[in-house]
Amino acid sequence: MKSPDEYRVVLQQDAPEPLVRPEVQAITPDTLVEHSIKQFEHLPIDVYGSDANHAGGVYYRSKVAERMLSRPRTMRGKDHVRMAERLQALFDADTDPLEIYCTAAHEAGIDYMIQLRMNDLHDVVGTTFDIDKPCLEPEGIRGEPYYYTSQFKTDHPEYLLGDRTDDTPPNTYPYWERNALNYALGGVREYFLGMAGELINNYDLDVLEMDFIRFTFYFRQAEAYAQRHVLTKLVGKIRQMCDEAGARRGRPVRLAARVPDTFELGLRAGIDTQAWLDQGLLDLVTIGGGYCPFGTPWQQIVDVASRAGVPTLACLNKGNFANDIRRIHAAAHRAHCAGVNGYKLWNFWYCYDYYHPSGENPLPLDFVRDLAKPGTITDHALSYQVDRIQDPSQLVGAAHFHHVWAGQTPMTIGIAQDGIGQVITIDVPESTVRSRDAGHKALLVLDLNNYWAPDDELELDWNDQPITQPHFELRANEGTERYRVTCPLTCGDVQSGENRLELRLVTSHPKVDPFISLDRAELMLPDREGNLPSDIASFAERLY
Repeated sequence: MKSPDEYRVVLQQDAPEPLVRPEVQAITPDTLVEHSIKQFEHLPIDVYGSDANHAGGVYYRSKVAERMLSRPRTMRGKDHVRMAERLQALFDADTDPLEIYCTAAHEAGIDYMIQLRMNDLHDVVGTTFDIDKPCLEPEGIRGEPYYYTSQFKTDHPEYLLGDRTDDTPPNTYPYWERNALNYALGGVREYFLGMAGELINNYDLDVLEMDFIRFTFYFRQAEAYAQRHVLTKLVGKIRQMCDEAGARRGRPVRLAARVPDTFELGLRAGIDTQAWLDQGLLDLVTIGGGYCPFGTPWQQIVDVASRAGVPTLACLNKGNFANDIRRIHAAAHRAHCAGVNGYKLWNFWYCYDYYHPSGENPLPLDFVRDLAKPGTITDHALSYQVDRIQDPSQLVGAAHFHHVWAGQTPMTIGIAQDGIGQVITIDVPESTVRSRDAGHKALLVLDLNNYWAPDDELELDWNDQPITQPHFELRANEGTERYRVTCPLTCGDVQSGENRLELRLVTSHPKVDPFISLDRAELMLPDREGNLPSDIASFAERLY
C-alpha cells in the first residue's frame, strides 16, 4: 500500500464495463480481471478506481441499496441483459466486481479505490428516453442499462429536490435538480452513510473516494451555501468509519473526495472543501471533473491542501482531448506546475484496445508513462487548447456548468465599431516557455463560424501586438461558413502565464448577422528541439 502522496496516476473505470466486453457465454473472475487490471498492469498506474454505484443501483453485495439491474423485467438491449445476467451470476457465487477488482489490483501491486457517487443522476437520461417504459420501436435502444430510476427514489419521492415527473423543460438546471436526492433530509444521508459503511467494512480497499462531481446537486440551489455544515458533518462521520476500520485491520482506509474546481464553486453547492481540509477529514483530494483542463486554477485548492498535508490530483477527462496526446501533455504539465501530486484519469478506460477495431486504437494508454514522470513532459510537443464553455442550455452543460471553471469558446465576436474586440487567454507555464528556444516556430490555430473572407475583415492581436500574416482556409462545410485561421508565431512570442488574443471584427457583410463565432483556439508549441508534430510540420513550413 502506497502513501497518497506517492500517487501519480489514478485510473478510473465504470465498474460494469468489463462485464459486457468479453464475447463469452459466462463471466468469471479471471475474465473480468483480463478485461480490467490486465489491460494496464504493465504501466505505471498507482491506483485503480471503480464505481460502486450508478443511478439505478450498486455493483456489490449490498443490504442497503438496490443491486444493479435486479429489478427491471425487460431491458432495451442485449448488452443490458448480458450485464444483468453476469452480475447476478457473480452475486450467486458470493462475489462481485468490486471484490474481484480489489484482489486483482493488490496482486498486481496496485492500490484499489472504490468511488461512491454521492448523487448520481444518470437516470435523468433514462427519464428523457423513457427507458423505464416498454420499447416499441427498433431505434428505441438508447441509454446504458443503469440509466433507469432506482426503487429508492421511486419509493421516496419526498426525498427528491423536486418532482421528477413534472413538465420542467428538459436541458435545464431545474430538470437535473428535481431528480437529485436532497441531503437536507436525514433519510438521504443515512442511505449514503449506509453504503459508505458497507464499502469501508466489507472490502479490502485502500481508498474510498466520495465523488461529489457525479452529480453536484445536494440541496436546493438557493440554500446550498447555508446547508454546507450538513455535508461537513456527514463527511466527518465517514472519516470516523474509515479510522475505525483502519484500526481494526491494522492498515489505514484512506478517505478522498472529488470536488468542484474551486472553493467558491463548491460552496455554491454546499461543499465546503476548505473546511474538510482544515478539519483533517480527507487524505486525498481530486480537483474537478476535468471539464476545464486548461483554465482550472488548480493552485487555489493545492495550496490549502498542501498546508494541511493532503495531496491533490488533477482530474483529466478523456472527452476534452480528442485523442490528442499533445493536449493531454499540456494540460498535465500545467497542473503539475500548479503543484498537484498526480492525475486522475477519467473515462480513459476507453483507451483499451478492445474498444476499437483491431489495430485501430487512436490512443493507447502508454502515454501514462509520461504522466508518471511529469518533469519530462516539456520534452514533447504541447498544445494548449482553450476550454469550451459548459452551455447550461444543453443536456450535459446543464448538469455541470455551475461547478466548473468557466470556458471561453464558443465566443461571439461582434462588430467592433468602437475598436474594442473580444479577448481570450491561453495560460502557459513558465517552465514550458523556458524550455523552448525563442526562435523556434509555434502556431496559433483558430476555427471561425459564419466568417467569409472576401467580405469580412478580422484583426488579430497577440499579447497586444498585431498578427500580420494569418492564413485563412475555408473548411469543408454543410451549410455554414467555417474558416480555419493559422497564425505563425515563434516561441519568443509566447509569455509565461496569461497570453492574450484579441479579435476585432472590423467589417462584415451588411445583410449578414453582425457577428461571427470563435469555435476553437489552440496554441501549438514544438518539442524541446524545435520540431513541430509531423502532421502539421509541412503545412507550417509554408507559412513561415
